[in-house]
Amino acid sequence: HYLTHYPWLILHFGPLIKVWTLRFESKHQYFKRVVKHCGNFINITSTLANSHQMLQAYQIETNFFNPDVQCVSSYGSKFSAEVCSALLSFNHDISQCVFYKKIVFKGTEYAVGKYIVLEKLHDDLVLGNIVLFFAKNSVISVLVTKHTARLLPQYGILELERSKSVEYECTSLSSLHSF
Repeated sequence: HYLTHYPWLILHFGPLIKVWTLRFESKHQYFKRVVKHCGNFINITSTLANSHQMLQAYQIETNFFNPDVQCVSSYGSKFSAEVCSALLSFNHDISQCVFYKKIVFKGTEYAVGKYIVLEKLHDDLVLGNIVLFFAKNSVISVLVTKHTARLLPQYGILELERSKSVEYECTSLSSLHSF
């Protein structure tokens, strides 16, 4: 039953990787483990709160959390003339940029050939097929080809409409509507 609601949720909230319930089950397992190992049942809520705060302090102190952007694999600097002219049309000089095939941004992995949501138009979405990532002046940007996707509510899916002409768009990763 819950799968029938996923298309609507994905349209409104983006990828559901950050809202699944198993994460809460995993957190609950931590507290069950603490209770089992400490063996102290007097004021158990205080014991759990102290143990959890100590864990949080340890993780923050040891830089447990990953940075916002991780550049996974890099490109050379040889691209088709079409891609080079698209970059130049957005005022990006190829000699001043570093190019990447795959980026992890705020825990979500983006790769060449995948699609990202650029904007929402009523029931349609404007998607971008990732061509490449590039860094210039410590700002990570993405070059995409634009496509329109139409919602088919009777099936709960999106139909990608491919246009005959290729239209490029360049945007920074931080300006995405949902990562």
